Amino acid sequence: KKTPPPPQHSMSQTVSQTVGEQISAATAQDTHPGTLYVDGLPPTATEPAIYELFKEYGAIVSIYLGRNKHTQQSLGYAYVNFKTKEDGARAKDALHLQPFQPKQPNYLLNVMWPEHDPSKRRAPDGNVFIKGLARSITQQQLHDVLRAEIGPIQCIKMPLNERGHSKGYSYVQFEKVEDAEQCIKQLDGTELEGKTITVAQFVPREQRATDFTNVYVKNIPKTWTQADFMEACSSIGQVTAIYFPTKNTKSASGAKDAGDAASTPTAVGWAMVNYSTTEQARQALEALPQVDLGDESLPSMWAGPARKKTGLTPFPDKPAKVNTAVFVRNLPPSCDNEKLFALFSSCGAIASAKVERDPTTGQSRGFGVVTFSNPDSVATAIRSLHDRALKGHSAHLHVVPYKSKAERSPAQPMFNISPKQMTAMVQAMQQMMLQRHAHMIEQQQHYPAQLEQQRLVQQQQQEQQQQQQQ
Repeated sequence: KKTPPPPQHSMSQTVSQTVGEQISAATAQDTHPGTLYVDGLPPTATEPAIYELFKEYGAIVSIYLGRNKHTQQSLGYAYVNFKTKEDGARAKDALHLQPFQPKQPNYLLNVMWPEHDPSKRRAPDGNVFIKGLARSITQQQLHDVLRAEIGPIQCIKMPLNERGHSKGYSYVQFEKVEDAEQCIKQLDGTELEGKTITVAQFVPREQRATDFTNVYVKNIPKTWTQADFMEACSSIGQVTAIYFPTKNTKSASGAKDAGDAASTPTAVGWAMVNYSTTEQARQALEALPQVDLGDESLPSMWAGPARKKTGLTPFPDKPAKVNTAVFVRNLPPSCDNEKLFALFSSCGAIASAKVERDPTTGQSRGFGVVTFSNPDSVATAIRSLHDRALKGHSAHLHVVPYKSKAERSPAQPMFNISPKQMTAMVQAMQQMMLQRHAHMIEQQQHYPAQLEQQRLVQQQQQEQQQQQQQ
């Protein structure tokens, strides 16, 4: 297993106010003699938790936790700098291959001295890749088996899913290259926890594009069974694994006899096969298309390296659809298909001309579609006949490029508001109407009193005028 290069910048980092008081503010360089590389941390790991785990083994100078620059989530590794190399060695011996927390037993720590030589970090010597593991097996169980059967292990990494369970494969780094070679010879093809495992030398990512053993095969006859496909693949080389998907097809004869629809497995037309070596996989790419299928009408099988979705070449964009038809509106009632054909025949070769009619009465609906053989004729028809007046018909022709129902723009709403906003508007209007109604009722209740007050005011004004006249 390769360890990431140590950071080139200072690894001092504030953990928290309480822990920060106990950690020295001095910088920790990657050349510090007490630096430990810690791998296998869970995504929820934090600097305080790492400090609490390592503090009992000596004075810690600083802690650097690798984080995702966008989410700030742990990347699974950290550097812990002790003041002395003796303290780092004591922590390494005590915590190597131990769980990070009791509640997370599947996350075992890989504690080791950091490797500063890039060539040694990238070297695959001593590293093996194991796949086909049972999902129930833990990292500790796999370590115990390999430690007892082969030899001392320097590092082991088992990727886990979101629930903390194994993904079915693991990376193992032995302390000796001879132990890695012995592991491949002794355990490859054996059973572990009821499943056959595959053990091979670890291949760096940059070399996996050329070194492959998985082959994807398509155009497999539907009448083939897994045994037929296995026979064709085994004649090329040693097959370590095979995946042959099928689907159930109902049988009419079986349904009549048994009363229920009998089903038989039928090949879906593709499969995957894994060979023991890259050379055999390359030979399969040439040999499988040449296999005699027994029927000359069937296409030959196709074989290629199996790739993930991220490595597939995307399909090229589909060319834009060329329009060869025009939509004609304001046709006279007497216009039929023949007259429409004759009207547009001067614009170019016509493939079809159709006037839309009412399905019940058979009368023309006043519009139709003309399809040309050449897309250039569409522009000619629009230029020549659009807004043209026909003899005996008052409305002018309306000629535009034809659009399918999916291409037509939907009708725009009068108000571009959401249903939630419309509900709020209705509620506001209802509240306003209730307030106005309440105000009118209040006015009606006080209206007689207002009239009486106005009558008294007018009577007083009349009396004052009479006194002034006297």
